[in-house]
Amino acid sequence: MARIRPNIRNHFSLTRSLSPEVSRGKGGVAQTEAVPALLFVSLLAAFLLYMSRAGWLTVGHIPALIAFTTLLGVFLSLAVERAVTFLRGLSASGLAKALWGSAALMFPGMLSLTLAPAGTTWRIALVPPYLVLPGFLLGRPRLPLRLTWEDAVALLLIWLPPDLGLLPGPLAKLLAVDWTLFLFLIVRRLDGVGYRYVLGVRSLIVAAANAIVFGAIAVPLGLLSGFLSPASAHASWIELLFRAVGVYFAVAVPEEILFRGVILNLLQRGFPRRGPTVPLLLSAGLFGLAHWKERDWRYMLLAALAGIFYGGTYLRTGSVVCSGITHALVDFVWGLFFRTLWSPRG
Repeated sequence: MARIRPNIRNHFSLTRSLSPEVSRGKGGVAQTEAVPALLFVSLLAAFLLYMSRAGWLTVGHIPALIAFTTLLGVFLSLAVERAVTFLRGLSASGLAKALWGSAALMFPGMLSLTLAPAGTTWRIALVPPYLVLPGFLLGRPRLPLRLTWEDAVALLLIWLPPDLGLLPGPLAKLLAVDWTLFLFLIVRRLDGVGYRYVLGVRSLIVAAANAIVFGAIAVPLGLLSGFLSPASAHASWIELLFRAVGVYFAVAVPEEILFRGVILNLLQRGFPRRGPTVPLLLSAGLFGLAHWKERDWRYMLLAALAGIFYGGTYLRTGSVVCSGITHALVDFVWGLFFRTLWSPRG
């Protein structure tokens, strides 16, 4: 097969037409399965160390540990193509998949709220409707493979409760990204999400270049507008390592799955003749609006600008894992040298 070198305009559609073997790159199935397995062991060890440092390695926190282990396993299993293919083939009905998927996540979802602040554990009762309602919406037969009102409502039902604190606790976002991946990869059978832990040198260069160019534009804008101010970092290397891993896996990859792997992907399918520009700008605008809780137009504007560069990485590489690197580099460096993400303003 001749090597394809698509330009930025047609790359998005071509990456979806490549066979699984080509889109995975060298190493095939073994490489795709080995990396998530290694990540599972490493992240579980990091979580145990975090719990130890926080004084949470007690009998009372065993439910939270079970929840994290289960939800992390689901999160990384859905990065394995053979697992996705197997789950897609278990039932012909999308609604049946949604129902048994919600049933499978029900118990760990409830256990995840045991880490919620005192007085909020009653919200465990919200987990069943939280899982079932989006499942019913996306399990409907013959939904067109573009962004529909069912997709929009389902995504709001999944992501607003953790964002607003209706589903509190540090594991709520992990439950949200698991349910998003399951509904769109398995129930909606959406291809091109790009959730595979396979990276090449070219992809890493693209990710780093987009982060650098965005920083060269956004840092002067942030300083001139008064949104950013220089800050000095006082952290040990172990704290920086925890921070980097946390930013990538807890913030960057989940948000890239949502805004690029799902929303930009579906928007692109709705504008097949216009190229990637309109979907890219629309998804970036939504990404900016998603930062409304800060109530600062400068933050929303810079987030929207960042969304263009994160989306650019996704379009060039076809990978949310790679666009997550761009995202994480921006968040980590900004949090290290500027008063914005890690330090309170004002």
